[in-house]
Amino acid sequence: MMERVSTKAAAVEATAAFEALEMVATDGPLEPGDNVPNFSIQEENARAKVADSLFSEIPLVGMFSGYVFHPSYLATRNDGTPVMRMAKQAAFWEGRFRIEKLGELAPREELNLFLSFLMLVLLERRRG
Repeated sequence: MMERVSTKAAAVEATAAFEALEMVATDGPLEPGDNVPNFSIQEENARAKVADSLFSEIPLVGMFSGYVFHPSYLATRNDGTPVMRMAKQAAFWEGRFRIEKLGELAPREELNLFLSFLMLVLLERRRG
């Protein structure tokens, strides 16, 4: 009998979470599948990324490259207005990133940009 109560409670929680996600998904001007990019993400300083990747490959110097070079990426609207920035933070063994909001965003736009930055970090990490 205890399992049924916990299963019902879990179902109620899952339904509430889905409804909250649905509310976020319908908020904002983005329309899925319209094939029109709403934002673009570009490197602010390409030299920092190149230097970081080159120096990180050198055995002893590579350990300290995370403290010196900090690649950053800027997300802009189609009209060129900057809305969000992601910058690599100083770290000894691992990459840490800071994301800062520069302009007003709808919750859906914020979620899409966070996921885009996450994908960017994962792809860059894979490349080395």
